[in-house]
Amino acid sequence: MEEINIIGAGPAGSAAAFFAGQEGYEVRVYDSAPWLGFKACGWAVPIQIEKLVKIPREFILAKIKRFSVYLNDELIHDKALGMWGYIIDKPKFLEYLLSYANTIRKHVRITLHDKNGKLQPIVLDNNMEKGTTILAIGATLNHLRKQYNGMGDVIYAVQYVTKVKESPIDQDSVELRFYGDMIGYQWVFPRGENIIDIGVGGYASPQDYLRMLYDAVKRITGTKPETTRIRGAWINILGVDLDLVTSSPPVIGEAAGFVYPITGEGIRPSIASAKAIIEHIKGNKKWQDHIRHTIKWIKIQRILLNRALKASRRTREDLLKKLPLEYFVGIGIGELTIRQTMGLLRYLPSTVVSAIKNILLS
Repeated sequence: MEEINIIGAGPAGSAAAFFAGQEGYEVRVYDSAPWLGFKACGWAVPIQIEKLVKIPREFILAKIKRFSVYLNDELIHDKALGMWGYIIDKPKFLEYLLSYANTIRKHVRITLHDKNGKLQPIVLDNNMEKGTTILAIGATLNHLRKQYNGMGDVIYAVQYVTKVKESPIDQDSVELRFYGDMIGYQWVFPRGENIIDIGVGGYASPQDYLRMLYDAVKRITGTKPETTRIRGAWINILGVDLDLVTSSPPVIGEAAGFVYPITGEGIRPSIASAKAIIEHIKGNKKWQDHIRHTIKWIKIQRILLNRALKASRRTREDLLKKLPLEYFVGIGIGELTIRQTMGLLRYLPSTVVSAIKNILLS
């Protein structure tokens, strides 16, 4: 039986173990985090994730159907859009995905090597057991890249999960808050009855976002947050690097750029990359079909994000006010139709829409 070593037990590594185990591979997963789902994360996944893997009902904390969107604390959208997706119990879901694997709590040393002008990840541990190795090491590789040559693009997110006497949102709703002077957003997500996840993320500094989080928690709960329950994380939004996916060892998940840049969503694209790499190892010549759509929408979100970074505050605010919620959500989850893309002509510069259409039609 062929053996597979996976370094990292986040969504990408755990999903790779799940898909490999289903194919009969003997799987070992190495991870040094103190517990599964350790990284700060909103635990939100669109319903489209079930094209890749079914979410067992017992891991669903909330079913999301409604969005409330604020700009500078003014409500601009409040609408039900049908079944959008789920808030899942991420640690239990990862544990379920790892059911086929032998999980080993160990730190594996990795560095980068410049090979023919490209950065090649190298596993330094000489005692790694035999078999094919897959790297699913999250934002770690992006930090190594920045240390090596200064390249990379990361945002920061910080969150606080707390129990409240009365939830400020319904169990089927999420709240998103945008501010004109901020490239990023605040969120309030349900996590079960009277448990909420309050967070903020984007391009500002961790210190700025900690201050914003403190203000949000006090506004919502009336109390100061307990600092020991605040968690933060860097998120790699550089974009997909297919050279890393096809390198030896292959790199998947956030480490290879499988994160939607505008929303910071990483669970679903990471699972798509895991599905693709196992198909590649099996020898399926159509393995890239599993990530083609994901890569297109990561590119599109990257174009829109770059435009937002260059735009004036007034331009960003006007777009948020005018853009219909269906378009807003469709762009966020990467499920905008060609017809809706054509409708963007009235909201976005023609050069941006043209670039999006070219990607969708490629």
